[in-house]
Amino acid sequence: MKPAVKPEWLKSKIGRRFALYVALIGAIMALMLSFIISYQQYQARVSFLKSELDNIVASNKSFIEESLWILDTRLLKLAIQGFLTNGDIVFAEITDENGKTLVSYGTLDSDNVIIKTMPLYHRNEGKSVFLGKLTVAASKQSAYRKAVSSIIITLFQSLLLMSIISLSIIYIFWYLVSRHLITIQQYTRRITFEEQQGPLVLDRPINRHAKDDELASTVDAINFMYSKAYEAYQKLKKETSEKIKLEQQLLQVQKMESIGRLAAGIAHDFNNVLSIILGYSDLMLANLPANDPIREKIKRIHESANQAATLTRQLLAFSRKQVLEKKVLSINTIIQNFLKILGKMVGEDIVITTYLSEESCNVEADPGQIEQVIMNLIVNARDAMPNGGEIIIETAEVELDQHYVNKRKEVKPGRYVLMAISDTGDGMDEDILARIFDPFFTTKEQGKGTGLGLATVYGIIKQHDGYIYAYSEKERGTTFKIYLPASDKTAEDAESKSSTKVLPQGNETILIVDDNASIRQLIIETLKPLGYNCLQAASGKDAINAIREYSGEVHLLITDVIMPGMSGRELAEIIRKESPYIKVIFMSGYTENIIAHHGVLEQGINYIPKPITPVTLTQKIRRVLNDYQVKN
Repeated sequence: MKPAVKPEWLKSKIGRRFALYVALIGAIMALMLSFIISYQQYQARVSFLKSELDNIVASNKSFIEESLWILDTRLLKLAIQGFLTNGDIVFAEITDENGKTLVSYGTLDSDNVIIKTMPLYHRNEGKSVFLGKLTVAASKQSAYRKAVSSIIITLFQSLLLMSIISLSIIYIFWYLVSRHLITIQQYTRRITFEEQQGPLVLDRPINRHAKDDELASTVDAINFMYSKAYEAYQKLKKETSEKIKLEQQLLQVQKMESIGRLAAGIAHDFNNVLSIILGYSDLMLANLPANDPIREKIKRIHESANQAATLTRQLLAFSRKQVLEKKVLSINTIIQNFLKILGKMVGEDIVITTYLSEESCNVEADPGQIEQVIMNLIVNARDAMPNGGEIIIETAEVELDQHYVNKRKEVKPGRYVLMAISDTGDGMDEDILARIFDPFFTTKEQGKGTGLGLATVYGIIKQHDGYIYAYSEKERGTTFKIYLPASDKTAEDAESKSSTKVLPQGNETILIVDDNASIRQLIIETLKPLGYNCLQAASGKDAINAIREYSGEVHLLITDVIMPGMSGRELAEIIRKESPYIKVIFMSGYTENIIAHHGVLEQGINYIPKPITPVTLTQKIRRVLNDYQVKN
């Protein structure tokens, strides 16, 4: 036989709490009822004592009046003692007409007694003669004792009844509710969505009372919720891969943003150093004879500095801190003009095929940056096909609708120009594909790649408010799809860039402002031999003082954009209030939106990027000053 255990119905926690509440309320009600019953019994006993006292006094009145008339104290004492034989009477007293006590027995406690006072008379010849008073007092103690005993008995009976009722409630509650709640609890704990399980069924008869009660409704609700949750889980399971992909895209964007901020800070300071190296190496090469043996060493310094400058530009492009000089251009035109260069770049064993849209494919972009994107992607495709293959360039105008946006949360719906560049190379696996836009990540041999090519492409496209996605499989090639916001404006003609290295001369006065003394000295040593009159200042405040103290006209202000205390933009605005005809050239590695909005150069701003070189600096100065002279 199994050992005796606590009955299951006594384990119902809710039933026990429910019974406890019922018992507590019942006990309070029983206590109140006991007090009410006891009080009623107390009042009834007091009424009985009063009636009994009246009867005793009335039955002995005549005898006491006769004894008092003849003033027989012995008889009066006998009458008083007769009163005290009643257990409830505790005091009796007879006084004469003057209030003098004639006979008195017992003790009078006026707070806990019933007092009966009756005048005594003697009738003589039809007249009533007042003889005195009879005072009798009965104790209420018997009424108290009976009330207390009634309270105890009633309370005990009520508590016993409540205990029986509570146990009954626990059992009934367990049978009707608790055991079914335990079944529901066990069912819900076993719920799994990998395989669909059967519906919840309770062990109870199904009749008209149980058919639509709360438990039946709860079971129906749980079964309904489980069926819907199972369907939702299966649907979610199918979409899990897409959700994970979106999360990875978000993490990738956040990672790229963090690295970009770091890269921009490094590039900004590095550009100042490169300006000194490139500037002075240019000046030395210009002044050294062609047969000087030191020229080759300086050339190597210059070439290395140029490579470093290229890396810096790539870092700025990746971090989206490049200053863009946007214009309306056709992607088709850019590709067509670039094809000859691309053909020489990839070699004879690679065929470039283009499928260009018949639509205009106009966008607002920096043409040099877009060329950089195309070049980097073509180089990447070429390196993926060491044994030759095909590169396919396609363009189209597309509409990215809400359905596409739902799959890629970062995309804004609208009209875009699509440029797709595909190759038939080796392709990439998922691990490499997830990291291709990371800066300094490369699959090439050490020394054959910086790992900044695709990171630069990513930064340029993002700075143009566009999107870039890569699709690849091993042995099936790679496709890069770029989406740039389409423009309804007409494309502008491309300007031809001068390739001359001549340093143009001038005689104007130029104020150079930069917190870096080496940059100021480089510019002065570049411009003074060309005939320019140079002033310099290390801050905005010094520049204002210098221009005020100078007696002649200052024709041009060359200022760094980011300086302590006062930015170059603020300095230019102050100086133009005093000298409205002065021209201004801003120079910086990146602008932090001081002269550009989201990296796009504002209209009418003259800007030269760092690292500066004597050729680019002097040509820019001459162009700005000549424009001023033509307008005036």
